[in-house]
Amino acid sequence: MDSNRIDSVNLDMQNFTQREQKLLFSPLKLVAALVFCIFTVEFLVMVLLHNLPTLSPVSEFLLDAFLLSVALCPVLFFMLLRPLQHLVAQYHVNVHKLTTHKDQLELEVKSRTAELDLMVQQLRDEIIEKDRAKDSLSKNTVYLEAIIESIASPLFFKDEKGHYLGCNSLFCDFIGLTKQQIIGSSVFDVAQPELAEVYHRADLELMENRGAQTYETQVRYADGSLHDIVFNKSTILHRDGQVGGLVGVMLDITALKQAEAEKEKLTQQLLHSQKIESIGRLAAGLAHDFNNLLTPIIGYGEMIRKSSESDERTTKRVSGILDAAAKARDLNRQLLAFGRKQHLDMKLLDLNQVIESFNSILSRTIREDISISLQLDVSLGSIMADKSQLEQILMNLAINAQDSISDNGKLIIETANITLSQLPVGNFNLKPGDYILLMVSDNGCGMDAETVSHIFEPFYTTKPVGHGTGLGLATVYGIISQHGGTINVYSEPGYGTTFKLYFPRLDECLPVEVMAGKTEEVVLHRGRTIMVVEDNVMVREMTCELLNTAAYIVLEADSAEQAIKLLQSHGKPIDLLLSDVIMPVMNGPAMYELLKTFQADLKVLYMTGYSENIFSSSGTGDDSINYIRKPFTPNALFDEIDKLLSN
Repeated sequence: MDSNRIDSVNLDMQNFTQREQKLLFSPLKLVAALVFCIFTVEFLVMVLLHNLPTLSPVSEFLLDAFLLSVALCPVLFFMLLRPLQHLVAQYHVNVHKLTTHKDQLELEVKSRTAELDLMVQQLRDEIIEKDRAKDSLSKNTVYLEAIIESIASPLFFKDEKGHYLGCNSLFCDFIGLTKQQIIGSSVFDVAQPELAEVYHRADLELMENRGAQTYETQVRYADGSLHDIVFNKSTILHRDGQVGGLVGVMLDITALKQAEAEKEKLTQQLLHSQKIESIGRLAAGLAHDFNNLLTPIIGYGEMIRKSSESDERTTKRVSGILDAAAKARDLNRQLLAFGRKQHLDMKLLDLNQVIESFNSILSRTIREDISISLQLDVSLGSIMADKSQLEQILMNLAINAQDSISDNGKLIIETANITLSQLPVGNFNLKPGDYILLMVSDNGCGMDAETVSHIFEPFYTTKPVGHGTGLGLATVYGIISQHGGTINVYSEPGYGTTFKLYFPRLDECLPVEVMAGKTEEVVLHRGRTIMVVEDNVMVREMTCELLNTAAYIVLEADSAEQAIKLLQSHGKPIDLLLSDVIMPVMNGPAMYELLKTFQADLKVLYMTGYSENIFSSSGTGDDSINYIRKPFTPNALFDEIDKLLSN
């Protein structure tokens, strides 16, 4: 707008000048004025020269010029007056216009300046806002990088062409390259060609479908270790919906899968342990019932043999019956050992001495083509154990090793002091602490995992029919468990087998109980009164008959209720209570406590097919309890009765 106004003023000035020039320099007016002036001046000169004396030429010229000037000035003045007036008027008009235009221009400049200042302020604000956004973006970038680095899994992100845009340090460790080397590269630069092609196709398919991918695979890290990895990938989409690339996270589940495998292994071991425990309880229960069957067989057999000593043929037959019963009793003891219910004669022992003294028996028992090597720790601590049971363990393991060796072989028996700071895998009843390790190894055929999982089950055997009962290792398991220890097996087909047995170690010297041998003959206290309480009819009848033949006065009861009534009705003191431990309604110890309210000095001898531990579960923890284990012989029963009645 200002430039238009200035152009308008300039145009007016040009128009004014052209008009004035036309007025001032009109040719006709100029010629007429000049002619008029010349004639006028010449006329005046002639008049003056006529009236004045003669003048010199110079004076005449000067006079002529003067007169001409005088004549021309008025003419020129009147000729230029009007244009000059018009010019002056036009000047004032133009000055007014210019002043007006100036004021308007100043206002416009002020307006434009204000607008420019506003624009400058807005631009300054935008610059400040952009600086703030830049700072915020920089902070967010730092935060994002920190978040990416804090993710405990390898993470990467790529553009739509598959080139790496960034990653965290764990991904760098996985690839074995620096972040600068990875950024801008592709999977073909960091992975093997065959794998790179698979990964690249998967990435392109992911971005084409604009979705997410999750799959598991095994990946070898830069350090050569093989890991189980779960890939989680997702497409990156811009605001306009265009694919910008993808982001991926590698979740290392190696430890998780190992933990799951270990959990499964522990679960199987727990189930196996529970199964063995259940079978042990079943075996112990069967052994108890079996003892009740063997007791009358052995008792009656002994009575028949004694009564038929003059009949050699009958004596031989009865001896055969008793021999078979003795073998059945030994077999039954193995069942009790597996069920951890057999009697133990616990003493403080040096395991090395037990092994060394038993080595000669092992050498005679094992085939000559199998060498026995003893590697014993001379600083071995002591254990509380039953020597005969330890020898049973050594014998069973040695025979098991012999059966696994087809040709020449070696059996190694080792001992050592060990301290367990944590539980060995699969040992649920073994606490951290000090132990004695007994290790028995062979170089036989070994066993697979399926066989190992069943070897401690009673009657399980891989031997041909007639070559084993399947109770050898089951007995070992029961014995070591009853000693408060545990057993582990390590075996592979073709590489032999190693059994590791852990016994609690005792470093302090404890008093050793010395069992004195019997030198006295059994004394029968004829005429003494014995009450027999037994719920098993065959055992009760055999026991009563046996006591009757020895001239004892026998009171017979099949339950605690009947025993109480019998004691009250008998009217005389009873010298000895001979009672079973486990009975319906009321067990033996509880019945005895009740009978003592009627006869305080009543003595008791228990009959049981279990170990002494049965008394703890039956309601008494007295260590001085007298008992005899079923099946018993007549002499063993008379011996225990004699010891009690003699006191």
